[in-house]
Amino acid sequence: MQITRSSPIYVAFTVALVLGASLSAFAAVLNPVADFPASQGDSGYWAQYLIPSMGEFFNLPMQAHYAFVSTESPWGIPKVAKSGAAILMHPGLEPFNADQWAILTFKASVEDDYSFSVQFADADPNGFGCTTNAVVFKNDAFNAPLFEVRSVSKTESPVISGTVHLAPGEMLRFGIAPGAEGYNDTTRLSQVAMTPEPGSILALAMGLAGGGLAGLRGRRMGRAGDV
Repeated sequence: MQITRSSPIYVAFTVALVLGASLSAFAAVLNPVADFPASQGDSGYWAQYLIPSMGEFFNLPMQAHYAFVSTESPWGIPKVAKSGAAILMHPGLEPFNADQWAILTFKASVEDDYSFSVQFADADPNGFGCTTNAVVFKNDAFNAPLFEVRSVSKTESPVISGTVHLAPGEMLRFGIAPGAEGYNDTTRLSQVAMTPEPGSILALAMGLAGGGLAGLRGRRMGRAGDV
């Protein structure tokens, strides 16, 4: 049997191929809030702190499920914890441990393109306002972040979204650095639902299907005219 561009088999195969490609394109979407670790390493996530002067990352001790806090500070900071539909992060405190950033790390287990979409906002429970800087960076490149929000405020930051290619063992990190003051610096990280734009893909698929069906209809009409 000859398969042409107007044959139903060709149309069905092409639509399936296009739609399959569209689904795979959005397969590796990171959701740090929903996948926040109950214990270190769950779903590839790690709650950590960074000492920039040393360039070293350290795991935070687990205080409870979904809560990781420093035991070296009487204030329990740096801190990375899940609270409802957000993650609360607090860096070190001026002047005691101000060079400690709060870090949430995702470590890839397979090579892929990973997409993310988040927002940051001041979550100071005392209402004084935080002065933190929020960053998103790859591996250890905290000095060259992919994205940065300076002086996080009560208003949600612009949506920070992107796609990063990670090989196995590579990391994408969300960090909160102390601001000018250092006090009351609880910062909220919220997940923003990624809205794929399948319109063009769907249009392509429907166009292929429509073209194939039109060709099939024309062929059938041609046959009917020959009778």
